[in-house]
Amino acid sequence: MKTLQNSKAVKLINKLIEDVSQNGIIINTVVEDLKALRPYTIQEELPLLAKATRLAAEHIEENETFAIPIPQDEPIEGEETELKKSYYLYGIEMTKDEWTETRQDREGLPWYKSATLRGTARM
Repeated sequence: MKTLQNSKAVKLINKLIEDVSQNGIIINTVVEDLKALRPYTIQEELPLLAKATRLAAEHIEENETFAIPIPQDEPIEGEETELKKSYYLYGIEMTKDEWTETRQDREGLPWYKSATLRGTARM
């Protein structure tokens, strides 16, 4: 992973970090510093960092803060929030009554799962 090697760019990043940690986001200063940092990222061929600095500067300039709203967890319209309980036995979907009856009768079970032969050894 490539990092910024230019000493002016590193000093600018350290200045930016110090300013924000001491004074918070002062819009004009932070935007100017981010815009000044972008040419260094382009010069050193770091496209991800170039895009991130551009987007951060634009976002701060437009919204006057770096806060990004987090969407609320709301159900999608028309979507059922209740889960329907399903009953399957051997890959066949059944109603609860059918499932209960089949389980009690133990129909279709192999001999080793049958309740009548439990505890007996078969050879």
